[in-house]
Amino acid sequence: MKIAEILSEKIEEIQISLSDNEKRKKVLIFFLGILIFLIFILILMLCYSPKNENQFSEQEYELSEYFYSPSTPEISDGYIYSRNPQKKWTEEEADKYMTLPTEEMLENLKESNDIIIKDILEASPWKNYFLF
Repeated sequence: MKIAEILSEKIEEIQISLSDNEKRKKVLIFFLGILIFLIFILILMLCYSPKNENQFSEQEYELSEYFYSPSTPEISDGYIYSRNPQKKWTEEEADKYMTLPTEEMLENLKESNDIIIKDILEASPWKNYFLF
């Protein structure tokens, strides 16, 4: 309660001291001066802030040499440039690139996903609500 009483007394003192029109004008002029000064600083900061404009011309990025893709074991040489995209695969391509999952593969995937989910839930602060 002492803090509230002290604050209310200080506020009353300020109100009494500002009841005089001359003092009120001085305080108002002081705060307006500070406000104008802060606005001036803000304008200066906005005017002299560095601009992130692209300073490079488009001519510097023209492709002047042949594009060499990096060699990776997943993609054979010339695959990107010689491949003709098709809307459908042939039966041979489907047999070559697609593997249909077996029941054993799906069960292994389910078990590994269950382990990951269990690890995540055990690390959770709400683990008692999720584990059954």
